[in-house]
Amino acid sequence: MYNGLTWWEQIDNGKQLTPNRKFLTIVPVILYLIASHTTEYQHPVLFFNTIAVVVLVVAKFPNMHKVRIFGINSKY
Repeated sequence: MYNGLTWWEQIDNGKQLTPNRKFLTIVPVILYLIASHTTEYQHPVLFFNTIAVVVLVVAKFPNMHKVRIFGINSKY
């Protein structure tokens, strides 16, 4: 049943927008805000942190369910 699914897709049997998923989506954003504040918003660090948090949050959108970027973890 779970063959080929990522850890994120297996949470709550694939149901979208559950409290668990919302919490795990907010965690990277909070860590981003903490990291940005502690590095005093320095340009290179802020740029890399912003890219990382965007990638992490976009990957968790409901419309990205079972989408494989660059064929990673693809059955075909």
